[in-house]
Amino acid sequence: MLCAALGECGVEAESVAWDNPRVDWSSFEHVILSSTWDSVDRAAEYLAWVGDLSSSTTLHNDPSLVVWGFDKTYQRDLAAAGLPVIATTWVED
Repeated sequence: MLCAALGECGVEAESVAWDNPRVDWSSFEHVILSSTWDSVDRAAEYLAWVGDLSSSTTLHNDPSLVVWGFDKTYQRDLAAAGLPVIATTWVED
């Protein structure tokens, strides 16, 4: 839906998988990360890819924020700052 909406605004957009080996990320002028459901299963690979992506294109998601938000414990930081979060029971490893 986002690609269609951007197209209506005259912006060419394409949805691609982060781990597609055929994608040349330098061919994109801008990249916005969206849902990457399998990233948690391959965390080290995904976070390394995020870190490397900025060297080949303009990544609009700050890599440090992607890392911070990757583990849902960021909600502890938000709660400590006085922001509302969903009640959570934290289970340690």
